[in-house]
Amino acid sequence: MSISDAIYRPFEKLIRPLDIPYRPLPSKRPVAVLLHFISMFRAVLIALALAAMAVEAINLTIVWGLSVVVDGVSQQGAANFLRAEWPLLTFLGLLLFPGLPIASFLLNTLQSHTLSVAMPVAIQWQGHKAVERQDIAFFHDLFAGQVVSRLSQVASAVQQQIIAAFQTIPRFILSMAGSVVLLGALAWQLALPVVVWIVLNVVLAVKMAPIFTERSRRTAKLRSLIAGTVNDLYGNMQMIKQFAAEDSEAGAIRRVLQNAVNTQHGEQRIYRTSELIVVALNTGLWLTILSIGLTGLVEGFISVGEFVAAVYVLQRLSGHTFTFLQMGQQVFQAIGTIKDAMPVMTTPPTIVDPPEAGEIVVIGGEVRFQNVSFAYRAEKRVIKDLSLTIKSGEKVGLVGLSGAGKTTLVNLLLRFYEGKTVIAIAHRLSTIAKMDRIVVLDGGRIVEEGTPGELVMRDGLFARLWKRQTGGFIPESE
Repeated sequence: MSISDAIYRPFEKLIRPLDIPYRPLPSKRPVAVLLHFISMFRAVLIALALAAMAVEAINLTIVWGLSVVVDGVSQQGAANFLRAEWPLLTFLGLLLFPGLPIASFLLNTLQSHTLSVAMPVAIQWQGHKAVERQDIAFFHDLFAGQVVSRLSQVASAVQQQIIAAFQTIPRFILSMAGSVVLLGALAWQLALPVVVWIVLNVVLAVKMAPIFTERSRRTAKLRSLIAGTVNDLYGNMQMIKQFAAEDSEAGAIRRVLQNAVNTQHGEQRIYRTSELIVVALNTGLWLTILSIGLTGLVEGFISVGEFVAAVYVLQRLSGHTFTFLQMGQQVFQAIGTIKDAMPVMTTPPTIVDPPEAGEIVVIGGEVRFQNVSFAYRAEKRVIKDLSLTIKSGEKVGLVGLSGAGKTTLVNLLLRFYEGKTVIAIAHRLSTIAKMDRIVVLDGGRIVEEGTPGELVMRDGLFARLWKRQTGGFIPESE
């Protein structure tokens, strides 16, 4: 085993994304979806949160130590301070190395090497298992590209939210609370503006949260619509070329893309406005802390070390604010994305076996419809009280005008075996001229049955269709 394997293999084995058992997703709200996935990675996420808080605690301790060192050296001299405070300096040195590098390595490896790789795969796999349970009607109602896009987007969105919840948010909260405690211990006058600044940032976040969420949901919906539209266009390019419909299809895509641009501009306006407000709050905090600090230095209630520590903490808080703002934008984008994708992943199948259903035992190849009616929409039935029996091994051709119900009838058959019983759907009647029996549909009803020759002799609907396509010629049997 190489050194690299020894170091990284344990992290790579913490999550086996494809071995996690499938569990149906909750359909109530995005938070329930997040909790559902959090439960799959609970132990690793707790370790991630502890590592994040350890890194932040070490950084705050080093800031406090810096304040003590500056004051000690300025008051006692470097030599005297070194002799008197060597245990403190040793402790700070151990925090700097190896404490901080080890904690940072654990944090970054758990986040990037373990969770960022395995979590999206696990979420996409769970989403796939949910989608594959859907019936055919589900896939008729959505572009295939939309389904793929939403599964991919929700995997990324859930990953962002979970990592933010267990890494960025604990670290940010500890940084805020620790900064207030540290500044309060140095000089309460320095802590008071920070408390006001934190309250104003929280109010801003609460006010902007619902706006971020709704704008992000619209953007996510349009992204999936773009993917579905383009995927459908490319998948049907042969038909588009046959009808020279490139311009009309391009116009449709252009409208979708323009709508997406307008929606994203609206979303970005909200983000940029919130950033301006945060800049104003940070500027006010800087001016307030510097004013208090310089006044304290002049009047003697703040030492040089405390002032240096306050400036360093202030710089970290300002940087954390923009990180928190960006994280907040990502979180709300993720919530909007999850809201848009939830119907794809959480909609229960409409066709399910009853709980008491037993295993199907196939003893023959006969297919039988008995008084079957079917409608895609309640107001218009496609199949109407249809009864049809197809014997084992019999070849049957379904004939009828477009929209008569031929494809629908076969789609209702979910379990049959090729080579034993054949049902052929034909718009070109010559392809079914050698079938044992022809079933002619019109308006969802069976209007004629018989061999091709018999139906031509009856001079009914089949005969009229046949004459229109072949001029009345029926090939001889081989």
